[in-house]
Amino acid sequence: MEYYSRKDKDKFEKLEEHLSLASILCSEYMPEFGLPVTGKFLGRFHDIGKHTKKFQDVLIGKKTKVNHAIVAGQYLKKIRFNCPGLWKILASHHFGMYNDWDFSFDESTLNLKSDIEHKESALSSIDELRELHAWLKKSGLGTTLEEANKIVEELKHFNGKTKNEKMFINRMFLSCLVDADYSSAASFEDSEYLSHYNSSQLNADELITKLDNYINTLSLNSTSNKQLNDLRDEIFKSCSISGREPYKNFTLTAPPGTGKTLATLKFALE
Repeated sequence: MEYYSRKDKDKFEKLEEHLSLASILCSEYMPEFGLPVTGKFLGRFHDIGKHTKKFQDVLIGKKTKVNHAIVAGQYLKKIRFNCPGLWKILASHHFGMYNDWDFSFDESTLNLKSDIEHKESALSSIDELRELHAWLKKSGLGTTLEEANKIVEELKHFNGKTKNEKMFINRMFLSCLVDADYSSAASFEDSEYLSHYNSSQLNADELITKLDNYINTLSLNSTSNKQLNDLRDEIFKSCSISGREPYKNFTLTAPPGTGKTLATLKFALE
């Protein structure tokens, strides 16, 4: 049986092709953090839950509310790949990082005890898990002891980091994976996507000017009271100044409606 990752009109993308491209892309992003092997691994494993009957039924409209993302976390725990942080990154790549998920392996249901999305695991049985394991090995997508040791060695770089620092690092890993996943999917729908994507250059100065002009327009046309607008200006200015400081970790805590999204965009561009 052939397994597919997505459907675009009447075309189906082979799962192996999607995972292979996502692996290449993620490995290109992660060296910035000294993690080329980890990046390759994340890209290769993130959608293995699509190698299931339930997910294939989703593609043809026979089933809904199936969680394919969690399968990678379940699989890695079952084979005793002891990197819980990576389990959670893989399992979270469709709906954000959650820390309270239980990766227990219930052999009767194969489901999470607490699933935020209220979806059932794509895995149906232990036999299906064995089939997945065999497919990974046959296709060359599975992991090896040598690769696992390299990943553990790469991740040692982050030992001793604070809880907040590890949180930021994990979210950056997740961001790299999501970008690789999206880009791989987009290239299936548009064969020119990656060439356009790779040739485009971000001009931070130009975007800062556009953002500042947009903020000025919002301020001039705002119907909010002065106290709220002053708070928005203060947050925006603070993020702008912080963005120019030497590398370190920052946090931003502010109530809804105070312009956090635009302020953090300013921070990132600076």
